[in-house]
Amino acid sequence: MGMKKLHRSQTDKMIAGICGGLGELFGVDATAIRLGLVFVAAVLVLLYRSTVGILPAVLAYGVGWIIIPVASAEAERREAVAMKRLVRSRTDKMIAGICGGLGELLSVDPTLIRLAVVFIGLATAVLPILLAYLVGWAIIPIAPPQEEEHKKSVPPGGGGLEGGRR
Repeated sequence: MGMKKLHRSQTDKMIAGICGGLGELFGVDATAIRLGLVFVAAVLVLLYRSTVGILPAVLAYGVGWIIIPVASAEAERREAVAMKRLVRSRTDKMIAGICGGLGELLSVDPTLIRLAVVFIGLATAVLPILLAYLVGWAIIPIAPPQEEEHKKSVPPGGGGLEGGRR
């Protein structure tokens, strides 16, 4: 097996597939990479005290769009890894379930993630983490209901006592 190469994803993309390609390369959900980019862009806006601060991130993304090759469908299937997807938690949430979902994805206590979010928010004057959280709320899907997942795994008319007895 050869070295993994960076490519733009055809299947996991919102703009050019760069975050999807990075996610496949590192085995990370592309949504987490997208949130990281939003956070970095917000920090750059604060540092430059102007929206001009996001120009380096936009330029880097544009250059990536030009120089990173698009993956063939065959290469994407071959490199696809069964990875956990980032979803907002239905059960472990304070506001939108983002920290709970990150905790489930990373197998970390969500309380630690919440403390990190508060610390990062205070260290960056709140705006970047608030913007990343709001974008996350909009783009991270909520976890499917547990009951629906259970119903999908039980064949109709079987698996329960009420299925065959009267």
